[in-house]
Amino acid sequence: MMSQSAHATRADSATNIHEAFEAWDVPARLNELLSSNNTPSEAESNELRAYLSGSQTAQASVEKQLIDAEETVRLFKLSQALILTRSSDVKKVLHPLRTLPSDVLAEIFLHCAPIQYVDPQPDSLCPRHHPWNLSHVSRKWRDVALSLPRLWATVYLDFAAYGKLSYRDCVYKGMLLFERSKGLDLCLTIRSDVLQEIVDHPLTAVLESSTARWKYLYVCIPAPSLQSFAGRPFPILEELFITHASSLTPGVKVTTFESTAPKLRTVTLIERAIAASLQLPCGQLTELRCGGSVFMEPAFILRLREMRNLKVLELGVVVTSGPIVPNILLPVLEELVVDHADRSHTGLFDHVIPALTVPSIRRLSIAPFIGDWLSLPVYPDFAGITHLHLAFVDSVFPDPPENEFFCRMVGVEELWLTHHELPPEILQQMTVIEGEPFLFPHLRILDIHDTQIGSDESSAIFHTMCESRLRDKDVLAELKVARLEELRVPDYWYWVPEDEGEKEEQRWREICSLTNVVYIP
Repeated sequence: MMSQSAHATRADSATNIHEAFEAWDVPARLNELLSSNNTPSEAESNELRAYLSGSQTAQASVEKQLIDAEETVRLFKLSQALILTRSSDVKKVLHPLRTLPSDVLAEIFLHCAPIQYVDPQPDSLCPRHHPWNLSHVSRKWRDVALSLPRLWATVYLDFAAYGKLSYRDCVYKGMLLFERSKGLDLCLTIRSDVLQEIVDHPLTAVLESSTARWKYLYVCIPAPSLQSFAGRPFPILEELFITHASSLTPGVKVTTFESTAPKLRTVTLIERAIAASLQLPCGQLTELRCGGSVFMEPAFILRLREMRNLKVLELGVVVTSGPIVPNILLPVLEELVVDHADRSHTGLFDHVIPALTVPSIRRLSIAPFIGDWLSLPVYPDFAGITHLHLAFVDSVFPDPPENEFFCRMVGVEELWLTHHELPPEILQQMTVIEGEPFLFPHLRILDIHDTQIGSDESSAIFHTMCESRLRDKDVLAELKVARLEELRVPDYWYWVPEDEGEKEEQRWREICSLTNVVYIP
């Protein structure tokens, strides 16, 4: 690197030449001679020749100094780049990440390994994703990664991605994953293409040897591939999630988990998942979720009678035609979710829901069409519901007496309404008017963050309903009405009608001062 004295000498030399050249007088008649064709005198010619000779010498000196200056600039830039590079290196060495204790680093690593179903997620055999990439950063990171069996116990295998991988690589990495998880229970996801069987893939043999460690299993594979695991023990399997491709071989009975999974409690079937062909240990299940377009034969619906320990039941299914048992008793069921998935088939509200007896129910979520309101039975059991979610498929809410289904739900404390436009009818029927019937007298929390007010009239009706439930405590106590303690609205709230915007906005501000308003994205 050039010294500071050398830089100073070159700078001074350039300055001196510039000053000397500026002080050098140009011949007086030069400009006049340039503007005409006159011949200069002999004295003028001698003066001009002397000037030209001196200028050539000065030009040579300036060119030499320019070369020196360019070299100086180059050295300065080189010095600058070197300083920046070394500063960056020093910052890396001093980075706080290097000072993190191993236990803190381990906690961060574990957040890369969810212990529940997340789809999609990075394939566990891909070296560019966790946990492999975490173990290739530094010796310290590798030591921490290898000391965390849990990091290697969340396994996502997508057989559709293994077309270009050799069997040897698949088996080696699969065995390494299970080895580094050191006997911990596994959260395992197995996927393949819609028609891709995995029975003959050597990695399946590795999976079969580990079934005793499966705790959470999520599969999207053809039914024969799932059936290939039959006979294997699943002593700690608690949660089973089946979706998509599992249904594409009609007539195949899947008995994989019927008698070999003593701890299985939660089963979820999603989007074309097998239903009637899936044999389950019904008596021990506590949670059954059937979402999307899951086709169910009557035989499977009848098996609900065996699920007497169910606490959560979700039915978003398509029920094929056939007789339904007149009474299905679910004595400990606490939560029921009903989503009418397809009106082209015999519906849940036509056959299944009327057959249920649920004396312990506390939470209900339903999404009926307008015609379904008339087929909803009046359940004495529903008087104990405390949490109600209504997802309106139509922008209509039934008037009395068709709404008797809801009139019986006197215990509702939390109401969640979902629709692109809130039906004004339900707001009117929730408005507390002395001497007239109204819905949900014990309501304390109203959640409308998934909906919006659709008209000027609805806005005023909404305000009136809120105000009727925010009156003086003594007045509400005399009417036997709970006070509205919390109101959950979307974060873009609040829209008010153009005609009476100032008036309605003032009403909204007063409502906000009387209750807790939560804005939800």
